[in-house]
Amino acid sequence: MEYPAIKLHRIALLIMALLLYFNTQPSSSVYGDSALLKDNPPRLEPLPIAVSLAGIIEPLPLDVLSGAALEFSGLTGSTADLYQADIEDLFAQVALVAGGSDDPAVRAEKILLFIHEHLLKVYDVRQTRIDVLLEEGSFNCVSSAVLYLLLCRSIGLKVWAVRTADHAFCRVQAGKTAYDVETTSPAGFDPGSKKEFKDEFGKITGFSYVSPANYADRQEVGERGLLALILFNRVAFLSEEREYGAALGPAVDAYALLGDEESYDRLIVAFSNLASWYGLHGDYRKGVELIIQAADVVSHNSTFVKLKSDLLHNWVIDLVENKKLEYAASLLTDKRYRDFLERDEWKTLSIYIYQLQAREAAVASFGRAAQIIKAAVTSVGADPELLRSYENYVHNHFVEFFNKQLFNEADRVIDQGLAFMPQSSLLLKDKALVAENLD
Repeated sequence: MEYPAIKLHRIALLIMALLLYFNTQPSSSVYGDSALLKDNPPRLEPLPIAVSLAGIIEPLPLDVLSGAALEFSGLTGSTADLYQADIEDLFAQVALVAGGSDDPAVRAEKILLFIHEHLLKVYDVRQTRIDVLLEEGSFNCVSSAVLYLLLCRSIGLKVWAVRTADHAFCRVQAGKTAYDVETTSPAGFDPGSKKEFKDEFGKITGFSYVSPANYADRQEVGERGLLALILFNRVAFLSEEREYGAALGPAVDAYALLGDEESYDRLIVAFSNLASWYGLHGDYRKGVELIIQAADVVSHNSTFVKLKSDLLHNWVIDLVENKKLEYAASLLTDKRYRDFLERDEWKTLSIYIYQLQAREAAVASFGRAAQIIKAAVTSVGADPELLRSYENYVHNHFVEFFNKQLFNEADRVIDQGLAFMPQSSLLLKDKALVAENLD
């Protein structure tokens, strides 16, 4: 009897992990906003603001935009209200700072200089949250771009975001001219014209400036697209720390917000990572149930099909190894899980479990073992391995009575066996033998 192997389904790769360039684990708690999975079940429902924003025409109302930036940073309730008040105070300050000029370009550069003088202190590639930027002054390209966009919007400037393969920045309209604004640097206004920017930028961020001439490498995104980068980064950073439960919520939010191919792919990865994590830690039930629940959030794809199969397979094998054969068998007959496995794999596992159950039963009763195998044939079909086992158990049951010269009982056993396997040469020989000894 061949022992089915455990399928080691690896944690899914984190695809498209925007800005994920680091080698060490963080010591600060600002990136990881979850506790143990058992204490904080993963959130599968999108935040209401993510759903509502999906249907609003841009530009978004300023208070809605700033509120969303805070909620997508992980804040709720009164805490979010406190930071919202801080942002509104900044609006008032910026109005004074930029009030001395009517030139949009001058005003836009003044705002950039203001945030670097008063708010932005330390560049940190991981720090995508707006609350942490306001509280501690640490920032990355996404959080600084969101803050800059909010402040420019507050004084009526037209501003939008641009992203590249691994970076994000802003662009401001000033009359007929649009200027790039690299928000990570105080010299970032119209950066292509400044040597000091080019010398500083790569040293601080590790990225290369992508000029407007390189159209293929730049993608202009709306306000929803910029907000989604907060969520994408949180998903990436939390996943890197193996906080897969906490990473799922922001991925759900991003998909509700954008509903595009990228947010879909990232959500599939987030679900797969968490389900795989459950499986690798032996909590197969949670992994399987999570993939079932995923159908209510996002359409299934080939990744889910394989993952469901691997999780159920390993769950069954784990139960077998822990001598919980009835439980293992029940999973293979459960209508909720039946379509998780291909027919051949389902059949192999079912036969394996029936054979183990029969082997255990045979210690006390060959007759009971034969009944188990008969049920297996009824369930999975006339498999040759099962049929051989059936006739062997019936034969051994027959031998027990025959050796005690209980020939009538032995004959009854053989008749029952032949009723199920009338062509069995072994049982036909037993029938002939007992017939010679009957009165």
